[in-house]
Amino acid sequence: MNKYLSENFGNIDIYLFDQLLKGRFDQCKNVLDVGCGGGRNIVYFLKNGFQVYGIDRDAHVIETVKTLAKELAPNIPSENFIVTKVEDMPFDDSFFNLVICSAMLHFANDYDHFDKMLRSIWRTLAPGGFLFVRLASDIGIETLVKNVGN
Repeated sequence: MNKYLSENFGNIDIYLFDQLLKGRFDQCKNVLDVGCGGGRNIVYFLKNGFQVYGIDRDAHVIETVKTLAKELAPNIPSENFIVTKVEDMPFDDSFFNLVICSAMLHFANDYDHFDKMLRSIWRTLAPGGFLFVRLASDIGIETLVKNVGN
């Protein structure tokens, strides 16, 4: 990857990068990355003055993203990055202008769990905000996919 791109955008999801290039999120203030992992999708936001938050169920990756945030945006409190389940997010209703959920919802246990996660995400999204969701594909594993819904 080009050094400039990797330094300024990290290993960002290509579809999220596309939306950044279009200026779609320029007016967003509070950004939440649901299932943030090590922070690959928030480098740009950290480096450009956004209030960034992240959740993940894995305590190890939350520590990694806290370190990344401290390095790139020392003014952002480490408490913005928490270990929690999506359906149990402690954030206020309508708080985020942008919620990123990239290749994470397929970890739902079943239809009801998926519904709870999605409702929790919607609850935190401010009116007029953006929800960026990328769903995983079943290409190559079609015979392994099972319907969990109605």
